[in-house]
Amino acid sequence: MLGLISLPINLILKFVPDKIAFKMGNELDEEIRASNEDYLNLRKISGALRNDMMSKSGKLVGIGD
Repeated sequence: MLGLISLPINLILKFVPDKIAFKMGNELDEEIRASNEDYLNLRKISGALRNDMMSKSGKLVGIGD
């Protein structure tokens, strides 16, 4: 029952302009850029690991296999 209350509240909040809503955090542009670079590097590493695992076994092996 409590969860049903959140649906109309969420619908109302969808129409609140971003100017009214508060902004969480005050990251600098440099911090955002560094974070994006870290994310892209992690994607590269995970892709290389996945390719390495597939080439060794011929299939994608996950944790617990």
